[in-house]
Amino acid sequence: MSGIQTAQANRAEQQQQQARNEAAQARNKELERQQEEADLQAQEQKSDRARQTDAQIATMLAQQADTGATGAAIARLGGGFAGVGGLDIARIESNRRSGELSRHAEAISIVKETNFANKQSQARQRANTVSFFGDTALSAAKTGFDVTQIKENPVTKKKP
Repeated sequence: MSGIQTAQANRAEQQQQQARNEAAQARNKELERQQEEADLQAQEQKSDRARQTDAQIATMLAQQADTGATGAAIARLGGGFAGVGGLDIARIESNRRSGELSRHAEAISIVKETNFANKQSQARQRANTVSFFGDTALSAAKTGFDVTQIKENPVTKKKP
């Protein structure tokens, strides 16, 4: 491999690394955007469910007041509504957290894949460079190049 070919091959590897890094960053930004959207939706769902529970309890209190129910009966019914609402909110949060963990695992996978591919690319660049120097030494040996035959340095005009 000539010096120009080595430089071109190494430059191509560097460009591929840069493209991989940019693609990984874009994928991770998209995961972050998705998580922000999921967080917002979960917050809205939890808020909606809490308002719904409050409205149900208020309706139940009004109905029970009309029928003359005791305070203990009203408290039990209200606790039941609140408990169901609380379970719904916990389920919403659990789903949000599950999605967050999934996206986090995917982000880690993206980083690991990119790092692995970049290390392989760096190894190929080193191999290209070593191959170039090996080819140069072999070429010099084949042409019978002998340092002892140098009469003088062409730049300084001094003998070795």
